[in-house]
Amino acid sequence: MTIRRGFEVAEGENYIICEDIITTGGSALEAAKQVEADGGNIVAYAALANRGFCSRVGSDLEAQDNCKLPLDKPLFALADFTFKMYTPDECDFKDIAYKPGSRGN
Repeated sequence: MTIRRGFEVAEGENYIICEDIITTGGSALEAAKQVEADGGNIVAYAALANRGFCSRVGSDLEAQDNCKLPLDKPLFALADFTFKMYTPDECDFKDIAYKPGSRGN
């Protein structure tokens, strides 16, 4: 993860890490670590949608074991989107459609 050209992190400045969709928060956490390494202070995370693995402000969902976001920082999102997930052995369509996530999983 790198900070984009033309954007600088100010020492001691507060930042919110924003994503389109938070699944486990792994990408957001990588970005947060880079901001912190450059002297910034992460105060919260935000997304349009929360896949339901992390707990967001205003939701009854509890954080799952695979949530990577720190529990001491709030996650703001418009809504939770939870879907039934299948292992490859359980999926009837495994030979028809395959689209890996951004990390190949």
